[in-house]
Amino acid sequence: MYQQLYVLLIIILCICGDCQLEQSFGIDFDRNTFIKDGKPFQYISGSIHMYRMPREYWNDRLEKMWAAGLNAIQT
Repeated sequence: MYQQLYVLLIIILCICGDCQLEQSFGIDFDRNTFIKDGKPFQYISGSIHMYRMPREYWNDRLEKMWAAGLNAIQT
């Protein structure tokens, strides 16, 4: 009984593993740009020093950085 259940679980996991979205990331050396999911991508980065602020402000500051258009944050 458990062996059949185990085999069924393995089959389900294999099927679901193929259902994930195809994502790609590469570099277009001719145009000097990153390519993410087939479209040009530009990193907009900022820096935050977590140890310089109280822990309860971390989420607020990260959300504000995201709202400002940053898509990469250095900590």
